[in-house]
Amino acid sequence: MKKPFVYITLLSAVLFISCEKKTTTTVNDEGKITTVEKVGFDEEKIDSTAQNVKEEVNKAAQKTGKALEHAGKKIKEEVDKAEKDLKKSTNTSKDTIKVNSGNN
Repeated sequence: MKKPFVYITLLSAVLFISCEKKTTTTVNDEGKITTVEKVGFDEEKIDSTAQNVKEEVNKAAQKTGKALEHAGKKIKEEVDKAEKDLKKSTNTSKDTIKVNSGNN
């Protein structure tokens, strides 16, 4: 659900940034001035913005991947530590039971 929202937002930003307004003024033989305004898209700006967005998305993906890898290693370390502690406490409990049952 998040991906379409992100893509739509990025596309909207690209289109908004790449809008351009061109004004053309012409003077005819009689000296009458005519001004024409044209709104359109600047293709170079669209391509440049799209490239920048792509680069930033790739950087973010790399950072996210590294963060997930680091988190995974930390989780594995904690699980390994918990397993060792559990084995240690289980062995200690068995030794205690043996000692207690040996005295009876």
